[in-house]
Amino acid sequence: MSEAGQGSSSAAGYRVLARKYRPADFTTLIGQEPMVRTLTNAFDTGRVAQAWMLTGVRGVGKTTTARILARALNYKTSEIDRPSVALETLGEHCQAIMEGRHVDVIEMDAA
Repeated sequence: MSEAGQGSSSAAGYRVLARKYRPADFTTLIGQEPMVRTLTNAFDTGRVAQAWMLTGVRGVGKTTTARILARALNYKTSEIDRPSVALETLGEHCQAIMEGRHVDVIEMDAA
């Protein structure tokens, strides 16, 4: 095995700490309580908006919030098949969305 092959295997296992400890649901999302409350009310009443605009400076949690929101909108388990903010168990699409490989969830960098 060449040196380049050895280096790529160690790089594949490395993850930035912010991504390693990224919140996976609304209960672990810190500092966004008003937004979580608004989404909870919207999901409970069945009045889910067609679009959201997440704004803010770098590092405030826009991408993390968007991924959790994508999970909530696509939430499907054997018992639940509707948008939900209660994401206690992993749904059918949750793992793919969290890993950024779900076919229907596209992350765009607008910078």
